[in-house]
Amino acid sequence: MPSAIIGGVGSLVSGIVGANAASAAGQTIAKTGQAVGNQIQQTTAQGQTGATTAASAAQGIEQAGATTANNNLANVFTGQTQATNPYQTVGSTATSMLNSAYQPGGSLSSTFTAPTAAQAAATPGYQFALQQGQQAVARQQAAGGQYNSGATGKALANYTEGLASTNYQQAYNNSLNAYQTNYSNNLNSLTAGANIGLQGTAQYNAAASNYGNQTSANTMNAAQYEGSAGTQAAEYSGTLGLQGQTTAGNYFMQGAEGTAAGQVGSANAYENAINGITGAAGSSGLFNTGTVTQGYGTSTPVSVPGYGAIPVNNTLGPTLPQGPS
Repeated sequence: MPSAIIGGVGSLVSGIVGANAASAAGQTIAKTGQAVGNQIQQTTAQGQTGATTAASAAQGIEQAGATTANNNLANVFTGQTQATNPYQTVGSTATSMLNSAYQPGGSLSSTFTAPTAAQAAATPGYQFALQQGQQAVARQQAAGGQYNSGATGKALANYTEGLASTNYQQAYNNSLNAYQTNYSNNLNSLTAGANIGLQGTAQYNAAASNYGNQTSANTMNAAQYEGSAGTQAAEYSGTLGLQGQTTAGNYFMQGAEGTAAGQVGSANAYENAINGITGAAGSSGLFNTGTVTQGYGTSTPVSVPGYGAIPVNNTLGPTLPQGPS
């Protein structure tokens, strides 16, 4: 067998082996890139799920803490309400009584009325002083020998008038003092009760305000924390997703490039094999007919002993032989 033919066969076999190797290498790179890309996508999805789960757990803990704190505050406020209720009840009752006392006919609506002369004369002190004084005047007149005289009657009348005047002034003062004392005592008693109610109400209002402010703050803080945790989780998930997609896309691209490189390498190996066969056939003069234009263009089939005809496509270049016939 001529050496040219042997060289052509060697070129053919080498081309086939090289093409297969290039194709296999390209497929390996493609599969590896696809597998790594898929793994990165799965890991990214797991990371995003983990971020969401962690955020939800943190939000749940924060909400539970706020709820517990608010429940404790509610219990404290209930105790404060129960403690101030009696004082508010006293204040409400005293205020109602104070209002009634100022109504017409009430104990604080009447004015002072001076006692009459008869009322002043009817007092026990006046009657006793009158009796003792008249007896003293009578004894004095009897001792002077004038008991049954007109002087005795006049002396008794003067004494009685003087005593009545002095007694009425005292009765007036006593009555006025009693009125003022009763008025003040009644007013002070009702006012003190009303003030107790005011203090109880003030304490209740302070407790209610504190309870409302603290529970609102707890709820607001929990909402802000939940929003912050959700935002952070979303940002982390978005960043992780972008990075994961970018990295996975790079590996997918490398796999595609590996496939393309394998196809190009395979095509180059076949082209080199065809060139080798064509050169060997040309140098040995074994073409059956015509000449072959290497590469792409118009030509006629080439026949190689032991391998049969190698067809040459007029537009796509030579096709590969299928092996010895």
